[in-house]
Amino acid sequence: MFISASSRRFTFFLLMFAVWINTSAQNLAFEYLPINHYLGISDSALILGSNQNPAWLLSDQTNDFVRYGLSSDSYSGDFHRPFDPGAKTDMICAASGLRHFSERHVLAGSFAYHNQQISQKMWTHHRMPYIGNPFLMADSSVGGFRLNGILWEVRYSAELIRRRLYGGCSIFYNVDEEYKTVFPKTQVKHRDLAIGYGLAWKSGKALDLGISGKYFDFQENISTSQYNQDQEKTPLFFKIRGMDNPLILRGETSEERLIDMQGYSVLLDGKIGRNGIASIGFSGGYEHVRSGSEDGGAYPTSQGKWSSDLIFFSIDFRQWLNPQIGYSLTSSGTINEQSATHPDFDSKIYDFRSQQITGGFGIHFRSVNGNEFCPRVYYSSATYKRTDLFNGILQYFPSEIIGWSIEQKFPGNGKFDLSLSVGSDTKHCLKSTVFTERTDWYYQQITILEQEFYETDADQFWYQAKMTVHTKNDLKYSLSIKAAFITPLNEETYKSTNRNSLTVNLVVEKIKQ
Repeated sequence: MFISASSRRFTFFLLMFAVWINTSAQNLAFEYLPINHYLGISDSALILGSNQNPAWLLSDQTNDFVRYGLSSDSYSGDFHRPFDPGAKTDMICAASGLRHFSERHVLAGSFAYHNQQISQKMWTHHRMPYIGNPFLMADSSVGGFRLNGILWEVRYSAELIRRRLYGGCSIFYNVDEEYKTVFPKTQVKHRDLAIGYGLAWKSGKALDLGISGKYFDFQENISTSQYNQDQEKTPLFFKIRGMDNPLILRGETSEERLIDMQGYSVLLDGKIGRNGIASIGFSGGYEHVRSGSEDGGAYPTSQGKWSSDLIFFSIDFRQWLNPQIGYSLTSSGTINEQSATHPDFDSKIYDFRSQQITGGFGIHFRSVNGNEFCPRVYYSSATYKRTDLFNGILQYFPSEIIGWSIEQKFPGNGKFDLSLSVGSDTKHCLKSTVFTERTDWYYQQITILEQEFYETDADQFWYQAKMTVHTKNDLKYSLSIKAAFITPLNEETYKSTNRNSLTVNLVVEKIKQ
């Protein structure tokens, strides 16, 4: 259920494939987080929760708490696109807390340390080379990156009308630095800011409705310092502008690139029905992003502009027919359009449009002691089309995913909770369309490999366990483990390859009544 070179960096299919790899069928509701998508920072760093509307904080959190968390997210394997790393390990250590200053005001904050180890990354210097921006900086080496950074978030929520209207705001800030472990020792620095705001309305037990917005400004500064001639090495730089024919430079001085990405999003979310029998949860939003790339440090030279527009939605309907049997219907979708402008000719050189929709059905069985068993099935269909207008290349890749999952919950009467789930997905590629007017070495070495990746059928099997232990002194220990295994099915293209991932989250929470 749940994702091109240069121009394949489009937002939608990354979303589609990332959802397939990183999310299980147990929650088909589509949740889009810019911090995760554009920065690669897991929402586990934000232990306060991933709800984008800060106005819900006061009604969602009834008790003060202090939390400490440790998160590890890693993957490895040969089944990946050329510019994806062969292996990556993310470690996040976070502390957070929440305090009610009165019945109508609450303040929460979190602080985290981020460490990342990457190996076998080919050419590109960018943290997230497949988000959509076709203007990339690269060199001819293959190696690892090491990252260290800190990030923090503050959220505030207040009750504006007694038990009816709530308001809230949030600030997220991240700074980090990473360096390439092999020559030419490229350094990448990030400075990222996101500001959120929102309103939430509760109408008795019938309706919850929220509206929120977010503005974000993400900066990526890439620099390769002037090297020592005694090293007898000359770096070969690539300035990628699409799906073929990059600019090739033999470095004799330092190279520097600044990518400034600014965007905003609007989100509408809510829930109808809170009587425990029937409910509809929904969310939908729009995001606009513009990004400019410049080279040259003190005397910047434009390297192109890129923009993206994204519309997304999700719906989750649940109905209990009686206290023991119920069902759920879920649906989510996205539409994404992107374009890029050439830095020298001020004309569009890249065009992209994608569309995806997912639907699922689940049956819920609940015993008298609260145990719940839920099998689910789901189907997802995706199409995307991208065109490199400068090099005369068109690619169209439709696909579909069919999957199932089973989840078993064991509530422990407030002392021990356990949830086990397992599932499998199959991605099937439909007939693709590829047109090339002219091609060169970069197309043959990079773009062809990407095309083979997107035209490859694949299976994913995953399992997940969540455990929570409550102690008498108001301490709560939570452990979550998820493993996924992706295997390509086109043996003539990918032989004996796979892609495996493991995510572990540990949280210790002190609840203050």
